[in-house]
Amino acid sequence: MTTEYLVLICVTIAIAFLIKAIVGFGGPLVAIPVLAPILGVEHAVVAVSLANLVANVLLVWEHRA
Repeated sequence: MTTEYLVLICVTIAIAFLIKAIVGFGGPLVAIPVLAPILGVEHAVVAVSLANLVANVLLVWEHRA
């Protein structure tokens, strides 16, 4: 995997989760179709799931009561 692919993956996930932050959902809906041709469906789902887990943990930590 080259540096260009890693940059594309990071930018895609960043844009997808920016959309999630604005709208409230849709991060994986945007990221997986873009990443699937690059990584394969299985790896794209795992990568986005891990990013989604981190984002959700940060949200829970920030808004804990």
